[in-house]
Parts: sequence; structure tokens; C-alpha cells
Amino acid sequence: MKPEIKEKWIKALRSKEYKQGIGNLKTSVDNCTEYCCLGVLCDIAVKEKLIEWEEAIAQRDMGDVKVYKPNTSDGSFYHLPKYISDWSGLPIGNLVTIKDEKDGVAERLTFIHLNDGKRYSFDKIADIIEEQL
Repeated sequence: MKPEIKEKWIKALRSKEYKQGIGNLKTSVDNCTEYCCLGVLCDIAVKEKLIEWEEAIAQRDMGDVKVYKPNTSDGSFYHLPKYISDWSGLPIGNLVTIKDEKDGVAERLTFIHLNDGKRYSFDKIADIIEEQL
């Protein structure tokens, strides 16, 4: 990963500016906006005016929810677009090694899995980025 973007991503994750969410890169409901860890990386690109967010409405049990994707040719609501991967230097598969705290067994996991599956905090994800990328 490119060192200057890595530094910005770590700082943003630790900043408390972003509320953590799951399932989409960026979601808004009732004026509360949430990001997954990869959505925070995309938002850095938005702030640097490289991309913009595209909004759509998704129907959920709780009602209509605004979901966002980067306006790239391969933009997705759920995963990192190739454009952001190329810009940041974060490989598309973005695997990191995590040791299970109970049995010590190491697993190779994606940031999506750390954020959505394991529900690691942004602070813990920032620590992993700092150590492994």
C-alpha cells in the first residue's frame, strides 16, 4: 500500500469522525451515516476529489436506506473498486493474517470480513493496517 495513503487511512479510522457500519461501503438512515473500513478509504478519495459518491435507495426492514457507491466504472456498494485499489496500492484481495485469540490459529482474512464478519473496531483495523501493510 502507498505509505501516504496508508497514513491517511489509519488517521481517518482512528479519528472518530466516521461511525462504523456493516454491509455497505457507506450507508445513511435518519441522518446517521455509517462506513465500513473500506468505505473510509473511498471517502478519503472523495475528499481528494478523485471520485464522488453515487446515492441509491435500498429497501430494508426498517424502511428506506440510502446506500452509496464510488462513481467508478466498477463501483460497488459492497467492495473496493479497482480504481481505489490502484490509487491506494491496496490489493483487491487485501488479505491480512489474523491469529485467533483463543486457539492461536492464523487465518487469512479480507478487510470486509474483519469489518462485517469479525466486527473488529476501526481502531483494531487501523492497528492491523499499521502492522501488516
